[in-house]
Amino acid sequence: MEILQLDINVVMPYEKNAKKHPQEQVLKIANSITEFGFNQPIVCDTKNVIIVGHGRLEAAKKLGLKTVPVTYANITEDQAKAYRLADNKLNESPWDMQLVIAELQEISLPMVQLTGFSSELVDLGLDMDGFALPTDGDGTEQMTFTLTNLQAKALKDALANVKTLPEFAAIVETDQNTNSNGNALYALVTLWEQKT
Repeated sequence: MEILQLDINVVMPYEKNAKKHPQEQVLKIANSITEFGFNQPIVCDTKNVIIVGHGRLEAAKKLGLKTVPVTYANITEDQAKAYRLADNKLNESPWDMQLVIAELQEISLPMVQLTGFSSELVDLGLDMDGFALPTDGDGTEQMTFTLTNLQAKALKDALANVKTLPEFAAIVETDQNTNSNGNALYALVTLWEQKT
């Protein structure tokens, strides 16, 4: 694969690019390029229109770069349209959050901030008693939530409190979940439903 350094003004975004790149994401990409280098070239067609790499181009502009690494894909227009969509869609997949948290705990905070993951995940792994996300698909479902700091504290407190209630054991005794926080969340919902 040949990679060329092209003038940034020569590289043109595809006018119907369907993948959105909010400024917050562009900034994260720019920070990543600054720290790790521009190691993934932009892929263009033979007319210098981007097939893959719109976010990287926006990040390069934010950084004031004069040139960007580009490689060309010698494919048909039909293939280029499909490739644009496939490159983003096929990268969507679940994370093994236990492994993510373990990795985050082994790197410095500045590196954590460059990953795109919240540094609060490190605290979850260290501070939540019994915190574990299931890794198998046999009868379990992994759920993740984005919470504000205030919401997260309230939920942690509620999970801790519900575990101390006398009715907690009775609510979860028939459930085969080994995750104590999953059981506590289930108990909270059950108790709420009983009161409504």
